[in-house]
Amino acid sequence: MFQPEAKYEFIRRYCPPCTGWVVFVDIDASEEGKTGGARKTAEAKEQQMQMQRDAVSAMTNLRASGVAVREKRTDWFAKHKLPRISGDRDIIAFHRESGRCVVAELEAVSSGQAEQKVYKAVGQIVSAATATGPDGWATQFVLVVHG
Repeated sequence: MFQPEAKYEFIRRYCPPCTGWVVFVDIDASEEGKTGGARKTAEAKEQQMQMQRDAVSAMTNLRASGVAVREKRTDWFAKHKLPRISGDRDIIAFHRESGRCVVAELEAVSSGQAEQKVYKAVGQIVSAATATGPDGWATQFVLVVHG
């Protein structure tokens, strides 16, 4: 499972908009298989094509469920009158009724070295956790690893 699909599955299971969550997800071009040089092997080319197909499907599912994808982060916070979370976080979700906020960093299958990607995600979630959380919200920091 590639990053966009893993993000969709996490949101679907733990903070779905249909249950009151307001969710922003960051999916960058590398997670869509749109960066890097020309793939040299047939296996690498097929992985890139599958990554691109899966990204389109995941983003379609995310949007259909009410998740903000490809929106400007600052505009999203303002639009929903939510406190700003600093940094480029993979998933930000707020549940007004319960006063909960989830900040998640996620790693899944990619062409990069798995250990390096996990270490980076750990660093990002530690960085997020050391920043001042939004006042009045019970904030949870989550590291999600798949694959």
